[in-house]
Amino acid sequence: MPTAAPSENLPIRSRAGSQRTSRNSTPSTDGSSSTTGRKRKAVPSDRQAKRRHQSTPSQNSDSDSDEEEAVEVEAPLPEDFKNEFGIPRDQYIHDAILLASIPEWPIPVPTPAPEDEESLDEDDVAPPPFIFPAYAGGVTPAGPKPRPMSQPSSQRGPTPKLKPKFKKASLMGMPTEVREGIYRHILVSHKPIPVYDGWKRVYEREKPGLDTRILRVNRKINLEATGVLYRENTFLYRLRDAPGPSHQMVGAQQLAAVDDYHPGRASKNRKHEKKCTINIDKFGEDFRYLTIQADHNRHSAQTQEFMLEAIKTFAKFPSKMNVHTLQIVISPRLKNGNFTFVNFFQQGSPLIAALQGIACEKVVIKVWNKFLNKGEGAGRSEISLPLKYLRFAKHRKLQQLSRQNGGKEPLDLFRGDRRMQDFRMAGIRYCNRRLAELEYRVLQACRKHVQEPVAQADGQNADGAADDDLMSDDEEAFEWEVEGETEGYSEDGGDEDSEFEPN
Repeated sequence: MPTAAPSENLPIRSRAGSQRTSRNSTPSTDGSSSTTGRKRKAVPSDRQAKRRHQSTPSQNSDSDSDEEEAVEVEAPLPEDFKNEFGIPRDQYIHDAILLASIPEWPIPVPTPAPEDEESLDEDDVAPPPFIFPAYAGGVTPAGPKPRPMSQPSSQRGPTPKLKPKFKKASLMGMPTEVREGIYRHILVSHKPIPVYDGWKRVYEREKPGLDTRILRVNRKINLEATGVLYRENTFLYRLRDAPGPSHQMVGAQQLAAVDDYHPGRASKNRKHEKKCTINIDKFGEDFRYLTIQADHNRHSAQTQEFMLEAIKTFAKFPSKMNVHTLQIVISPRLKNGNFTFVNFFQQGSPLIAALQGIACEKVVIKVWNKFLNKGEGAGRSEISLPLKYLRFAKHRKLQQLSRQNGGKEPLDLFRGDRRMQDFRMAGIRYCNRRLAELEYRVLQACRKHVQEPVAQADGQNADGAADDDLMSDDEEAFEWEVEGETEGYSEDGGDEDSEFEPN
């Protein structure tokens, strides 16, 4: 049959193929194409007239030779794309455009090898073939190693013990609490550390027995250990100072009265000044426990001035200083009918003003009775003055002044609480009243422990004299008594804060 002309609406796509027909094959009688290697889908009867192909003449069944027949397959019609299982039209057109846009590159011609080049045998250069162990002849595949037989427990030797690996211990690797305990064991003395010259020098003759070499290990240990050294030790200031820039003494008698002033030893003592010097301006804020001691023969006005200078050292910068307990130790005597050291604590005296300015937590007056009872009876009396309310009021005043000068001090949370303000004012009045009564309390402690032989030696009665000029109030007008009458030197462990109950 003649081949139908292709449709003009389809892109050109042609395929050529060859088909080897069977010797006994015959052309189809219904006008279909000859038998090919590719099976085509059955076409409905209404499309049989439209199928275009080139028919081949019938072959003779007796022919001995096979004939090849070229079959030309034309592009499908547009109707083929409308069927349910046809090729989408847009995909077919896209593929045709893509194929048409690809240029045809020329096939490279292999370059002939030169005649003088040595040919390589593939057997010489190819790697040896890999043979699986299971198929290798005469080679036994490696199997699991046999486990050694376990010996009886009676024949076993001693099992070696593994040494545990410990991390190298160091002081800085310990917790802070443990380090502070070590510093406390090395740097805290069981007795007060004697100092002089405005709390700046330590007595070489009375070494406290502290090993301060740990302060020179490194900077961090120095900062931690220095705080323990100054916060937890008690520093004893004896009023025997040599003359200095703040202590102007005139006359040979005054110089002779000072035990530690030796002009001949001045050059020798200068060698140890750098070793035993305390930078009070730098470490003064770390001092917590202070003791000022006046001997029985140090009751002059000059001694009172020395005591004021010692207290004012920590009252210059109250915002930086943090003294907890200040102890004043005196040894009064009955002289000309009066007890010595009592006039130090007169109301309105410079010493009372200095105690108000130091703003410490507690002031303790220790009265030694050695020269009053000749060692018979109580060894001392203690008068404790809690001044924490006065200290708090002083700090609040300093914060207020700092804010007025541009500081960033926090405001008082109870500045608008009337009840809290009344409570604070009652505490301040309580502290001032205790300070005003201090002279009378010291006198009562001296009268209580003076013995008759001491009074007779002075030519007075045991009650002393001039007590009417001191205070007109009766002893029963006061609500507390002298505390801590003991035989030895012990700290007052009572709670003094519970005595104050504001109305």
